[in-house]
Formats: sequence, structure tokens, C-alpha cells
Amino acid sequence: MVELGRHTLRVVRQNYGLAIGVNLLGLVAGAGGSMNPVLAAMLHNTSSIAVVGNSARLVNHTPHLPRVDESLLRAAPLEERRVT
Repeated sequence: MVELGRHTLRVVRQNYGLAIGVNLLGLVAGAGGSMNPVLAAMLHNTSSIAVVGNSARLVNHTPHLPRVDESLLRAAPLEERRVT
């Protein structure tokens, strides 16, 4: 659970960076007069789709489980299991 939470926070930070970067690019281009409102709206919607697509990667996340020592999984011999 901890690893999934950390991975989720990394994806959230990536999404923030992606959305802010694309919107900042659109803001600068719009302020410079090189982007019309329709193109700006399409750029914004495209960044929203990219954020959703990036978040969808969490569905396929497989945690890295620690290695298990096989000797710990075996039952102890009967002599070691007796209660005295």
C-alpha cells in the first residue's frame, strides 16, 4: 500500500507539471497573439486528456514485493514443534 501511495503521488506531481506546463505555454502563446481561442481550448482539452491517460497508468501498477526466504516457509520438524 505504501508503494502504491508513493507511486500515486509521483503520478499526481507529473500531472500537475504537465497541466501547468501546457496551460502556461497556451497562456504565453495567447498573450503573444499567436493562438486563437478555439486552438487554446483544444490545447487545454488535450492536456486534460493527457493527464487522464497518465493517471490510467496506475491501473497496471504492480508492486515490487520483497524476496521471501524459502527456509522460513517450511514447517519445522516434529521434534521442534513439541511443547514441553
